[in-house]
Amino acid sequence: MSGEPDLHDIELVQRYSMAKAYALSKLYVIWIMNHFIKETRNAGINNITFNCVHPGSTQSSLGREAVTSWKWKIIYFVWQIMMIPIDKAARSSIYAATAPELVGVSGKYFGPKGEEQPSAKYYSTENEIQVWEYAKEVIKEYC
Repeated sequence: MSGEPDLHDIELVQRYSMAKAYALSKLYVIWIMNHFIKETRNAGINNITFNCVHPGSTQSSLGREAVTSWKWKIIYFVWQIMMIPIDKAARSSIYAATAPELVGVSGKYFGPKGEEQPSAKYYSTENEIQVWEYAKEVIKEYC
């Protein structure tokens, strides 16, 4: 949804937009998940699984808080018609956390309609590593 990521401007200092930042953050979470799987396996850790979930367009405060222009307020107002109630949106998270069939399963992506395939359009091992290294650098002072 965001177009091609600019990994030289991960924080979108040059071309920020709320929609782009949101979409790219979701893409980067998937790439980080993929890398966590590799890191734990390389370390001989096999009893932790990593999967991603998303609630879909959900009735939450995110949209209400994020809309500042009249254009976005109108889009958000119309979009609310298609939004999923919170109780249904939570199903993908609950499923991924509790489903017996997912014990030992990693690298999956779940949404309100079940398992989904995230777009691999901009994925590469190099991009995944670059986002991983950036994340490690950003959190360094907190470790």
